[in-house]
Amino acid sequence: MDSRTVPEGHARTVLVRRTYDAAIEDAWDACTDPRRISRWFLPVSGDLRLGGHYRPEGNASGGILSPSAL
Repeated sequence: MDSRTVPEGHARTVLVRRTYDAAIEDAWDACTDPRRISRWFLPVSGDLRLGGHYRPEGNASGGILSPSAL
């Protein structure tokens, strides 16, 4: 848990890390393809690419950052 300033004001942040026995391309696709996300998480709308913003259905929103931005 952390916090940072975003254009909208003050934000709380959470970094979650997991290791999966899969190719990086498959793991990235599972996190950025709305059809795949909804199978293991929630339906998600938004711009699901690096630099984009997303919103899980009925939940908070977030942004997709590169590891170097963390």
